[in-house]
Amino acid sequence: MSNIDLPEVQSESTQLELGALFAYLWEGRAIVAATAFLCVVIGQIWYHNTDRLYEASSVLSSAPSNMNAAPSGGVASAARLIGLGGAGGGAVSEFTKFQALLNSSLLADRLAARPNLLQQIFPEHWDAASKRWKPPGGIVASLKNVMGLGSEQAVAPGAQDVLAFLGSVDQNLSLQTGLLTLSLRSSDSQFAQAFLGTVHREADNILRDNARARSARRIAYLHNTLRSLDAVDQRSALIMLLNQEEQNAMMVSSDPSYAAEIVDPPHAPSAPVSPKFSATVVVSLFLGVLLGLLIYVGLRLTGYYGRPFRSGR
Repeated sequence: MSNIDLPEVQSESTQLELGALFAYLWEGRAIVAATAFLCVVIGQIWYHNTDRLYEASSVLSSAPSNMNAAPSGGVASAARLIGLGGAGGGAVSEFTKFQALLNSSLLADRLAARPNLLQQIFPEHWDAASKRWKPPGGIVASLKNVMGLGSEQAVAPGAQDVLAFLGSVDQNLSLQTGLLTLSLRSSDSQFAQAFLGTVHREADNILRDNARARSARRIAYLHNTLRSLDAVDQRSALIMLLNQEEQNAMMVSSDPSYAAEIVDPPHAPSAPVSPKFSATVVVSLFLGVLLGLLIYVGLRLTGYYGRPFRSGR
């Protein structure tokens, strides 16, 4: 046989081996099909008994606020005239502070002070029948009960627990539009929507309260300074600053939203994001086929089903 004919011989040999392998695997089609069917059934049982996760989302934008705007030319000149200086151009916006506050211990402290909200955040730790928190469970608690050491006292979740839960609120800031999307996944879509609204209101109110206090201090300072000024030009400048500060204080209290306003209120689609029916079927079918092949090959290799596969004649 010449060297030129070797590739054709090797190709025919490979085809024969592949054909024999296919025939070998085809003999186990019943085992593979039964295993795949069983895995699909198990997957469907899991699908219908597992909790559905829904994703609630809300879109926010920066709220127009005079507190964030640079002072007008007349006000800035008046401030310089009496030696108060102007507002810094590199000041952090209230909307940026709002984003940082969403994952802060300050917000967690406010939320933790609301017992009804804690019961909704941690329903697995709340006993609705006895209206109290459940004692810690687990192996350690069980061993203590068995050994007669007494059971651990129930402790209500605190600010640190709420702070950890706030980490599940996803923030997505669009660099093109400046819109901030908040999203939260939960088995209770109504709670997820309500929680996003609560987080927005509480974080916004924290910044509003800070702005009120800051404005009140400025107004008190300007009133005290006004009493000690005699120069007409300085008194006029001070009165201009005082009017501007009082207007800012009024805007802080009157606007529905201080730092972030709602563009799209919290909502959640009726379809869950997890688990997916189609994904469950595909994954369980794939695992079933793979497991069936492994079982079939194992039975052949151990001699419990036919003979092991051997290539060649």
